[in-house]
Amino acid sequence: MSNDKGELPSTPAYLEQREALDLGLRGYFDTLVQDYRYYAQVHHKQPFVSYKVLAELVRLGWRRGGVR
Repeated sequence: MSNDKGELPSTPAYLEQREALDLGLRGYFDTLVQDYRYYAQVHHKQPFVSYKVLAELVRLGWRRGGVR
């Protein structure tokens, strides 16, 4: 998957958390990962991401724009 915010990671940490999510949540996770990595790079010059934390946010109901 690709968009203007770059490719999705292929690290073991990312893949482990993605695979642990229900199929219906994986697209939200991917969107959150791309957005977070992009803005971490913009503001901090480092795209560090805790995929475990982002997966929990998606499980708790995170959706882009706050729309559920």
